[in-house]
Amino acid sequence: MNTIQLKVLIKSVQISHVGQDSKLMVTGNCKFQHYDHSSPNKKKTCTLKYKAFGYAARTLEKLKVNTTCIISGSLDIYSPNEDNPNHQAILNISTVIPVEILDTTEYNKVVSKPKSTEKAVEPKASYESEEPIPF
Repeated sequence: MNTIQLKVLIKSVQISHVGQDSKLMVTGNCKFQHYDHSSPNKKKTCTLKYKAFGYAARTLEKLKVNTTCIISGSLDIYSPNEDNPNHQAILNISTVIPVEILDTTEYNKVVSKPKSTEKAVEPKASYESEEPIPF
């Protein structure tokens, strides 16, 4: 089976309606990072065309450009031809999960406790009646 799961950055979104039923189709470009075996420890970025139908298309329709998503889908790989001398791949997206990337630098800072020089204050006893409190 030709399935793939990737974390991608959506770079463009084009919305169209296809077929007699005018079904929603979303196409565009996305980027993902990968490691190259020729240069260890260096991430490279690859651009990939995509298309989506159904719920995945609805989700992509609502997203903004430069949104990070976890996607699941399949790759259609086309052989070289007269117009394109290289192989081409189109990602068919079946599931989209938008991901919010947080800046974790604030969470990684070491916070020191303030030193207290004051003595602890004891609570004062109250002189209320000792009647039981109904529950």
